[in-house]
Amino acid sequence: MRDDVIKYTWEQCEEMIEQIMERLLSQGKEISGVYGIPRSGIIPAVLIAYQYDMPLLAGPHKNCIIIDGDCWSGKQLSHYARSDEQEWEYHICALIDRSEANTGKPSLVQYAGITLNEVIPLIVFPWNAKVSPYAEPWLFFTSPEEHIAKGDCKKCVWDVDICTDEEQCYADYIKLRRDCPLCHGKSNHESCPNCKTLSVKR
Repeated sequence: MRDDVIKYTWEQCEEMIEQIMERLLSQGKEISGVYGIPRSGIIPAVLIAYQYDMPLLAGPHKNCIIIDGDCWSGKQLSHYARSDEQEWEYHICALIDRSEANTGKPSLVQYAGITLNEVIPLIVFPWNAKVSPYAEPWLFFTSPEEHIAKGDCKKCVWDVDICTDEEQCYADYIKLRRDCPLCHGKSNHESCPNCKTLSVKR
């Protein structure tokens, strides 16, 4: 993983949740449940649901908490920051809010565990600390120029040597997964023996 990645622990994440909930509950807001923005908001939502004994929602609901793990630009949360036709009120939350520093625009987050006022390139939570380069390549690669050439792009091994054309290589990998005769791209590469073999030897 890249050297400039900032990693947060489970304990730090739980402290962020505690700060968010203390502020929210102290204001006497009506809370119907909690909905996590896929994917980084799902685990914080589960933690809140368990720790504060509230419904874990499959979708947004009136007066619910909507939480994301990392609010980088606010784009994911922008839909929920305004009242819809039914005038539902959402409680917009994020463990880490760095949208204002990154975009220069006012943040949409109402309750944040941590607000960062400087541009931080990469953040990793404990639930994606062991993610593979195939899932989130930006955590591993800074630019194509910094990658190590390993022959033809279709033959490079992402876990060891990095090719000079990450976008093409990733596209090749996705196509490889989709064309897999065993899982047809529906399994992750660790669990499908065929994909695992192809992804290493291609």
